[in-house]
Amino acid sequence: MDNMPQGLAMVAGLAVLVLAWLGVLRKQARTHARLTAALRAELAQARATSDAKTRFFAAAGHDLHQPLQALSINAFALAVLARRQGQPEIARLADAIETALRQSMGLLDDLLDVSRLDAGAVHPDWVELDLGVMLDGLAREFLPLAAERGLSLVVERPDAPLWVRTDADLLRRILTNLLGNALKFTPAGGVRLILTSAPAAGRAAAGDHLLLAVQDTGVGIALADQGRVFEAFYQAANPARERLQGLGLGLAIVHRLAGVLGIGLRLQSQPGQGTRFELLLPVGLGAGVARPLAPRD
Repeated sequence: MDNMPQGLAMVAGLAVLVLAWLGVLRKQARTHARLTAALRAELAQARATSDAKTRFFAAAGHDLHQPLQALSINAFALAVLARRQGQPEIARLADAIETALRQSMGLLDDLLDVSRLDAGAVHPDWVELDLGVMLDGLAREFLPLAAERGLSLVVERPDAPLWVRTDADLLRRILTNLLGNALKFTPAGGVRLILTSAPAAGRAAAGDHLLLAVQDTGVGIALADQGRVFEAFYQAANPARERLQGLGLGLAIVHRLAGVLGIGLRLQSQPGQGTRFELLLPVGLGAGVARPLAPRD
């Protein structure tokens, strides 16, 4: 009987501890609820800000692109007229203005593309495409620029058609950005477009994907920069790169578009020894001309 009061005291003490612990838990739950509500509000605000930014860039891009295009056409016409009238100084000035306007439109387009990609506003139009035909067309398009810079531009691919399932316009944007970069940062040597049905080791089963490499003999990218070159506005610290204009959006667009298209993307580079970008593309069904496909589940 003497132990009963002591037992009751222990039970009472435990009850007090449990009640105190429940109070702490309720307080933590209320704090968590407040933080969750605050986080949701912040996320909603961030989404609203992002949507507003996208709408702003879309409107600004539309409004700015037209006058820039008009100015570019007028500058070209002025250069032609100046040459006809024997005024070479005016012609050179008009050429410089037209070049600057073209560059400005390109930068504006890059900003709009990044904004649309970040907002999830880019939706692929899936088709089956003979990738070799696209590569041959790109080589013809870029060959004059390569020749002007004293560089070679070679396509290495099988003779047989190699089909991919992709969006033709978005894939073309990826490849033009990679080719443009390769030619821009290659002072000597050349650029190769290499297409094979054998994917890189450990990436996928043979026959499931095609491996496309854009390989140059240019200035290369330091290891410390390779983890960041796909970030928007990031430019690797390289004297050859610093001399060239740009916002550092080309590879950011490549990275985002590769994600949209489900393309594996890998970079290999060493300073002074060139750069190699590898794209791992899903194989298409083939047979016939490019045609729309329903999205796969």
